[in-house]
Amino acid sequence: MPSVKLFSFTKNIDLHAVSASEAITSFMRYERLVRLRRFKLAEFDVDGDDLEAAEKQVESILSRTLDILNPNNEGYRFHTLVRPKTAQNVEVFLVYVSPLFSTGEERHVERIKQKSGVTLRSLKKGIVWELHVKSVGKTREELQDDVARVLVATTSREKGMLCNPLFEEAVFLDTQSVYGNN
Repeated sequence: MPSVKLFSFTKNIDLHAVSASEAITSFMRYERLVRLRRFKLAEFDVDGDDLEAAEKQVESILSRTLDILNPNNEGYRFHTLVRPKTAQNVEVFLVYVSPLFSTGEERHVERIKQKSGVTLRSLKKGIVWELHVKSVGKTREELQDDVARVLVATTSREKGMLCNPLFEEAVFLDTQSVYGNN
């Protein structure tokens, strides 16, 4: 059973990312943040054994329903993201935030089947935050610990922004596997 990862992104200005970036740099005064981008990640488990056929099924879903993305203002890529260009002394981290509890995926899967005719075994959705962070004076590991402690899980009004640990969980993704050979 192939699993298809679909990364979607806004074609224009992502106001959620702009707002989060502004809050991090202005209100939280985290001066190491250079850039913040947001992607939606949908993982589809479809019937069959062929990945190419599975991607065509997902494309069928995208062409017949707006349940996953709106093609007028969102673009998408299968499986990997394009590796961003970065300045010297900047590290890129990918943080995947997903719900801790069911958010009605079963109903969503059934609605997609009704609208598109495609049978999904499961659908998992979350957000991927791409953080570009100044690395001067810190190793990548130290910087990741700093990002996790200061920016990721909300623990107070001064700490955390990208994940509400009461309802969500966050994990750092391996940048090599997400960017692939791009």
